Amino acid sequence: MRRNGWLERDLIGDTSAHECASRLWLATAFKAAVRDRRVAALSVLLVAGGLAAGSSAWLVAIPLAYAARFLLGLLRGRAHLEAVLAARTLPIDLPSALSFSDDGAKRLIERLERARWATANAAGAGPACNAFALTGLLEEVPGLERAAVVLAARVEYLGRFLDSTTLTVLRNEVVRLEQEREKESDEAARAGLQRLITRCQEQVETLQALTARKATALRTADEILRTLEQIPARIVSLQLARFDSCDVRLADADAHTQAVVEGFAALERATRTSDVGAAPQ
Repeated sequence: MRRNGWLERDLIGDTSAHECASRLWLATAFKAAVRDRRVAALSVLLVAGGLAAGSSAWLVAIPLAYAARFLLGLLRGRAHLEAVLAARTLPIDLPSALSFSDDGAKRLIERLERARWATANAAGAGPACNAFALTGLLEEVPGLERAAVVLAARVEYLGRFLDSTTLTVLRNEVVRLEQEREKESDEAARAGLQRLITRCQEQVETLQALTARKATALRTADEILRTLEQIPARIVSLQLARFDSCDVRLADADAHTQAVVEGFAALERATRTSDVGAAPQ
């Protein structure tokens, strides 16, 4: 995995390296500059003055005015802090799965990407009106995504170390040392071998504990991903329930269908009776 700085932050639960605070800061300042009526009015006056004076030199001041307003928005006291706080409530930019070397971490990020895409697709497919809004239902999703990314980073961290050490080799070393101790007749040598065996066993136990920690992180991340992967289907199920509650015609559809069928059947019976009555004797 490339050590570009964000892994270290993710390991301690700081996902700010994936957040869009800087982009949000710039976008907020840009929108404020574009929407400022004072700058727009000044631009109109400059254009009118240029037309009246028959010179286009004044038009140069228009982009300068917008640039000054943009810089003013950037340098406003709490502008950057507000952008940082707003970015913490928004979805993060997911790291690329190719940035991970551990297969478990890669799968977590790939599942997270698919779950996000499916949720956005399900949420965007419904009607865009207040009656079908999902306000409040998806507020916890960005936090769950952040937790999944942190766990993926920790799985990667553990995986890289565990891949460099083989438990089997250590266990074989313990067996070899025990056999050598049994063959040794000198007590001092046997004691030395016993100390080596103890150190190897401690290392084996430490590696086993780290392997268990990685498995625990994977299970926790899997639970988070299972929850996120359920959201698209839950959205569709909720919206269908809303559709059914709004469309009263569907509730009477069976009755109307039966009425149509019975109407045709009655007309057919009446027609057959009329034909029999009109037949020559």
